[in-house]
Amino acid sequence: MSAARTLVALAALLALLAAGGADGQPRPVVPGARVYLVPVGQLPEQWVGDLVGYYRTKLKLVLQPLPPLPLDRGALDYARQQVVAEEVIALLKRRLPKQVADPGAVVIGLTTYDMYIRGVPSWEWAFAFRADGHFAVVSSARMDPANWGERGDALRLRTRLRKMLSKNLGIMVYDLPQSRDRRSVLYGPILSLADLDSIGEDF
Repeated sequence: MSAARTLVALAALLALLAAGGADGQPRPVVPGARVYLVPVGQLPEQWVGDLVGYYRTKLKLVLQPLPPLPLDRGALDYARQQVVAEEVIALLKRRLPKQVADPGAVVIGLTTYDMYIRGVPSWEWAFAFRADGHFAVVSSARMDPANWGERGDALRLRTRLRKMLSKNLGIMVYDLPQSRDRRSVLYGPILSLADLDSIGEDF
């Protein structure tokens, strides 16, 4: 390679690194997607406001909060005392026809109910479930230390919730793949609280 071409290549590499930040990792840009947060059932009102502010600052991403949706009886599995992830997605689609008709919409439901995925019978519960590339639901139930008999810890709970929401935003909004790097919030699969606590908060 000629000296001139070498300099051009080096300049291009330096430009990419500068755009990516000091660690050389690519930074997400604001996409054209319209992203909606929807409480499903009772959810602390402050959570939604905090999440909207967090992603506006961190990713320059505007999350549009929608009014809470009451949980349909059909989404509940009374025998297991859990909500069924697929039924929550169906509920979101029934109640939000405008977003269903919008190919640029990404809708993420947030719930404090414990949840399982009917299509994955080997899992007793799940933090999150995605469908159709446009809809997801995230459950905070197993993220809450109080639900494991521990002392309540609001900071830890909300950090865990942010991580799971960030992972779903990365996959659905930025079309990023899951990672095997535990420093990445995109690490997967997340099969336990230990997994969730061990990962970072950045893509």
